[in-house]
This record gives sequence, C-alpha cells and structure tokens, in this order.
Amino acid sequence: MPLKSKKYLLCRNKVRDYRKWRKLFDGDAQAHREAGLVLTHVWRDSASKNNVFFLFVVENLKKAKAFISAPDAKQQATESGVTAGDYHFLDSVDLY
Repeated sequence: MPLKSKKYLLCRNKVRDYRKWRKLFDGDAQAHREAGLVLTHVWRDSASKNNVFFLFVVENLKKAKAFISAPDAKQQATESGVTAGDYHFLDSVDLY
C-alpha cells in the first residue's frame, strides 16, 4: 500500500569548525520552523568530521525555498564557516 509522499530537504555543508557551525545552526531553529522545516537528522562524515549532512521534513515548500534562497542565507553560511555545500529537495517514494 503506498504511503503519502513527504517532501524533504537534504543538505550537505563542509565547514571550517563544526562546533562554531553547530552553535549558529542551532540558533536558527526557530527560523527553520517558521520556514516550514522540521529537522529530523544531523550526521557527520566518519572520515571528515567537518563534512555535515542534515535532513528536514518540508511542511511548506514555498516557505522553505524562500528561506534557503533569501539574500542573507549566503551571508549566514559564510559567517558560520561553510566553505562548500549543496541541498536537494526530495520526494519520498514507496519502499520495496
């Protein structure tokens, strides 16, 4: 039986200093929620601890896209020490 499809936002950030990045990231929790984003997971690469992956459930796609493309988003990323990154909006699909 197919499940209702959910939307997700999967992000990867390469950061200079995980602790600094995490402090600023956690400080954005309310802004994430207001943008229709619910954080579900944060991972660090086993071989490169400054390579961080995180996953949000997207409750409001329009707000989420506006949030990540806002003019100050790039500035905030730079301030938090992000040196590279990417993001992907995903739709869930049925499991086997």
